[in-house]
Amino acid sequence: MKLRITPVEVQNKEFGRELFGYKKNEVNEFLKELANTVEELYEQLSKEIHKSEELQKQLKELETRQEKIIKEAELEARRIKDEAKSIAIELIEQTKKEIMRQETEFQIAMNRKREEIFALDNLKGRFLRRLRDLLDSGKRLIEFFESEYETREIARLSASISEKAPLVEGLLEEFIAKNSKFKLRRSERGKDEPDNAES
Repeated sequence: MKLRITPVEVQNKEFGRELFGYKKNEVNEFLKELANTVEELYEQLSKEIHKSEELQKQLKELETRQEKIIKEAELEARRIKDEAKSIAIELIEQTKKEIMRQETEFQIAMNRKREEIFALDNLKGRFLRRLRDLLDSGKRLIEFFESEYETREIARLSASISEKAPLVEGLLEEFIAKNSKFKLRRSERGKDEPDNAES
């Protein structure tokens, strides 16, 4: 702002003298200009003060808003942190529960498999024992059938021999009779031959 009267001009201002002192009109004119200048200065200063107060008020509002934003940001960050922590804890708990559930299911499945294997072993043992008993029974049955077959064959042969015994006896007697006659003839010829030799 350009002042119409500067402090230097005020200090260096010289008034013309009259018979009875300074010229009253010049002094009044200067004072009038000085008063206008001071008034303008006060108005400008008042405006600047008002502007400064407005700026300070806005600055204070900005600082208050900034503090509020910072507090809200801190609260939001704390909330997000707490929420993330809560979520992490919940996920950890769920993971632990899931691991325990899977371990329990695995243990149950293993116990079932052991029971199935034990049952299969028992079934295998019973099957082998029954198979062994069946084999033994089959062996005894085969031996029995073989014994029965031999007995029946012997009985059949005996019956066949018994049926053919008269025929065999007749043939045997016939053979013996023929053989006896043949021997008798030879003996008779043996007696005659020396007599023929002597003659």
